[in-house]
Amino acid sequence: MVKHIKNSDIDEKKAYALYYALLENQYLTKEEKEKLNGFIQYFIDNKYLDYEHVYQKLSSFSINPDNANLFGNEQLSGGVYDPNNNSITFTSLEGRNYALSHEIGHAEDGMGPYSDFSWYLEGLTALLDYEYNDKLPFSYGEEVTFCRILCELVGSDVLFETRAKGNINILINAFINKGFERQEIINLFNLFNKFSIEKEKENISNEKENTSLTELKIAIIQTLKNMYLKINENKKYVSPIFYQYIVCIAESSTEYNFDEFIFGKYYFNSLKKDKTPVYKGTNKDKKQYYDDYIKQTEEIFINQANTTQQGSLTITKTIYMTNEELNEKITGMIDHLSENQKSK
Repeated sequence: MVKHIKNSDIDEKKAYALYYALLENQYLTKEEKEKLNGFIQYFIDNKYLDYEHVYQKLSSFSINPDNANLFGNEQLSGGVYDPNNNSITFTSLEGRNYALSHEIGHAEDGMGPYSDFSWYLEGLTALLDYEYNDKLPFSYGEEVTFCRILCELVGSDVLFETRAKGNINILINAFINKGFERQEIINLFNLFNKFSIEKEKENISNEKENTSLTELKIAIIQTLKNMYLKINENKKYVSPIFYQYIVCIAESSTEYNFDEFIFGKYYFNSLKKDKTPVYKGTNKDKKQYYDDYIKQTEEIFINQANTTQQGSLTITKTIYMTNEELNEKITGMIDHLSENQKSK
């Protein structure tokens, strides 16, 4: 099969060969292998993969015995991929069922254990897991939003290449080519990283949002607003999707971080691009939250929403706004966050 990867010049054949690597892995059950077929389309879409390297990783990774205290808190469930040993450890069977495709995603990426860019590693892996495996991870909502915003700013292809080649400079240079200084981008990425770290501390301790996290939100939103307006300064109208993501950052909390997936759009899966995301769920509490969310944003970017007979919420139409309107809305949001912070 490795020989087939070397000799084939047809991406689809290479993609199926990589999926075959998962089928060969002795640590996966038959049922798990069948559920991982979403990776086939990912392997087709990502033209930057080092096929031989990925094949080796996927066919040989091991799964360690469960460790209930993996995260230092037995109430937390999930898994961790160790790139040094090419192995995965889960908290439990529940954690394995929940996080298997996500951790396999880490096994095939080229980034390695970049601690300064953990927000990127986790956010993009979670986003790809959603687009290709229909997994709705609740742990990395904000990181996913950061990655979706990067797609809006420089395009998803850049994120694909950065991930596959394990070189963050590809992403940084994409911003430089749009007129930004390298240090500006480093500063933004540092804000992302600090936010991700503070958010994780808050989730583990189960405490309410602290002042530092609010300050980071304000700094991130202000920076992203300025960058987006600079890139789109010659456009009369812009899509409200960017504003939508800013709302997700501003309103993020430990209780809800899944709205980004519902109201986002597809960037990588070529079979789903330009299609409307649909949440396949029936939980009435979540449905109520979606309704409240729509009212809360005053239908600025949502013109109509309806619930299907299956209980799925579908965003059917969006509107456009001018740069001035976008600037005004986000500036008002920043002022609101600042006032709330002062009142605490």
